[in-house]
Amino acid sequence: PKMTRKRLQSILLVTVLCIIAVCVFASCNKKQQEHVHEYGEWAVVREATCESDGLKERTCNGCDQTEQETIAALGHSYGEWVAEVAATCTTTGKKGHYECSVCHKTFDADKHELSDLTIAKADHTYGTWVAEVAATCKTEGVKGHYECSVCHKNFDADKHELSDLTIAK
Repeated sequence: PKMTRKRLQSILLVTVLCIIAVCVFASCNKKQQEHVHEYGEWAVVREATCESDGLKERTCNGCDQTEQETIAALGHSYGEWVAEVAATCTTTGKKGHYECSVCHKTFDADKHELSDLTIAKADHTYGTWVAEVAATCKTEGVKGHYECSVCHKNFDADKHELSDLTIAK
């Protein structure tokens, strides 16, 4: 069986097309392997805070592959020490502390977080007992009492507040 010219041309054409197809596919695969990522600008996904890491991400302009990086937690900005305000018998006090200028949390001298700055009211400063002055038929008397040296309120022997020290004539 002799091959006809037309059949030979068909075989040759199919062979050439197969070779071209193989080259094109090989070239595509080679190009994919040689791709160098060109990333765009970083975009912040989650901001870093004083205590928590943040996250940033960028995307390759050629293939949409993304990469992420951690943004380190910022840490607290403690600022200057705020002095303690002592409590008295009339007002609560306030603990000495640092206050973060970013998150406004408060911290003790060792930089441990504080949940409450309040110092409870102090006890009265009673001083010494003031003896009773008895009433007479001409003058009123004065009940025995303690006087707080801070608020100047008066108290009986059991330390209950007295509203009036007068003993009637």
